[in-house]
This record gives sequence, C-alpha cells and structure tokens, in this order.
Amino acid sequence: QPFCSAVFPLRVCSPTSRAGKQPMSDRRSTFERIKQSAAYAGRGARRLPSAASTSVGSGCVVAFMAGWCILCLLFTLVFSSVAGWMGIVPGLMTLGGVVGLIHVIHKSNQFAEAATEALPAIVVSKHSRGSGEHSSNFITLEFEGDRRKEFRIGNEDAAALVGVGDEGIAFTKLDIFLAFDRVP
Repeated sequence: QPFCSAVFPLRVCSPTSRAGKQPMSDRRSTFERIKQSAAYAGRGARRLPSAASTSVGSGCVVAFMAGWCILCLLFTLVFSSVAGWMGIVPGLMTLGGVVGLIHVIHKSNQFAEAATEALPAIVVSKHSRGSGEHSSNFITLEFEGDRRKEFRIGNEDAAALVGVGDEGIAFTKLDIFLAFDRVP
C-alpha cells in the first residue's frame, strides 16, 4: 500500500510503505535494467530540447533590470537635487536593482556552464505551484540509493509525455528537467 502525505494544497503519494524500507518493487534491479538498456548506452548522442527559452527569459530579465537601474538612478539624481534626503528611496531601489542584476547574470552563467546529466530515474510525482499564468510545474525523480530530487520543468512538451511511475533516463541541468526517455 503506498504511503500518502497531505501537504497543502498537494497530496503526494510514494510507492513505498509507511516505514519507507519496503519498496513495492525492487528498485535496484530497475536501475540495473535501465543501465543495461540501449537507450542508456546511447544517452550521449541524444538531442535535447533547446534551452533557448531559458536564455531568452534571462536576457529579458537582464534588460529589464538594467533599465530599472538606469531609471532609478535618474530618479535618485532628480530627487537628490530637489531635496537631498528624498534621494534615499530611489537610491535604495537602484541598489536593489544592481544586486538583482548581478544575481540574474550569475545564475545565467551558472546554467550555461553546467553539464547536462543523464541518469537512471523513476518519476515519483508531477505537480504545479501557483495559479494561472503564474504557475510553475515541477517533477520529482527518484535516483539510485533512494535519493529524490525535485526539478522545475523546463520543457513542457517533454514533461507532458511523462507519467508518475515511468522508469527511464532523466536528462537534467542544475535544477531543471529537460527530457525523459522511457526504458521498457
């Protein structure tokens, strides 16, 4: 019987028993079967979906943050010349914009330099956070050694083809899920 826990607003079920020590299937043999498959042997030649949307999104954020910093700097100069103390708020907004800009550039570089991993995995859950156009979709994968990790879905088309309980090769980069190849 699967173990289910309710974490508002989600209900997450695990294929292991409440004790967590008796898996419903032999995970070790599942991971060995995946490693011996032709798909795993050819994982290096697999063409992955483009991460262009992530790059474009980061570029737009960088452009917005740079514009924000320039605009706040102009307000700082104007308000400082009128009344010195009134320049404090736009000055703090400029500082916040610069810190945000540095953070976005750092994360973009980190993503560009990160290696893509292709590991045997089992899909444990898929869920969304937020609502409407402000929602983000996530997938939780289980790897060897009962290690689980949650990834933000970077490619909705690939994620739509994956279901809970699927076994295969997960392609990930940092904390982003890129693709999944099922292994029968």
